Amino acid sequence: METAIERMPVAVFDLDDTVILDNVGARLLEQLAQQQLLGGSLNSIALRLLTRKEQLPPRQWERMVVRLLLLGLRGQCQKDIKTLARRYVVDDVYKKYSRFTMALLQQLRLTHFCLAITGSPEEMARPLTENLRFNGCFCTSFEVNRHGRYTGRQLDVPSQNKGDVLDQILKTDPTLTLEGSIGIGNSYTDIPMLSLVEQPLAFNPDQELSNWARQNNCPIVIEDGDTILVSLDLEDGQHTFCGQDATTAALEQALSPVVR
Repeated sequence: METAIERMPVAVFDLDDTVILDNVGARLLEQLAQQQLLGGSLNSIALRLLTRKEQLPPRQWERMVVRLLLLGLRGQCQKDIKTLARRYVVDDVYKKYSRFTMALLQQLRLTHFCLAITGSPEEMARPLTENLRFNGCFCTSFEVNRHGRYTGRQLDVPSQNKGDVLDQILKTDPTLTLEGSIGIGNSYTDIPMLSLVEQPLAFNPDQELSNWARQNNCPIVIEDGDTILVSLDLEDGQHTFCGQDATTAALEQALSPVVR
């Protein structure tokens, strides 16, 4: 008689502007530009781009960040860049975490297999998720040649369809299940992933994700400084939590049973 496989529910997290309240790839670009490591005029171009985040459409701005990273890293040693990235993650990015999402991660570590699926480059995403004790990380990879230097091309880009990535993970690991699963993200690229889990959460969502959340009775969480707002559905209205106990109260509200 075969022994039944004990299965663990997945908890899937976006990284940029969800776990970390910043764009991780942009912070790597900023560090490289400030240290004049991108070459030629790319350093000044990168710094100007980073000041225009609010002036450009989000997708265009994010594509330009990746493009500048690919151009600036070409020919550089991956080992050196990873060393710089790890130092930066520990010293700076780690401080920019979301109170709500970090509390959620801490709670789910005990019961779920916690995964990050992100468009962030592995140079930043892997050390960051290791520090946060994720069980796995699926992130953007930049190609390197046999000498360990960047070629200027992308390889894996999980953010192009996070739903397909999650589906493949579940197919290759029979110990994981969607039963009892949770997912959290902030943008339209997270919708395919959030559509698969039992309990999706929209965190500081863009307009497309906000519309999807309201159509699918998905809780919307807005974090702004010490204030956390949770909206469960149109009839339920909004619940606002402030002060020292805001995170705990917001978690309880967001994870309460929702009729979907």
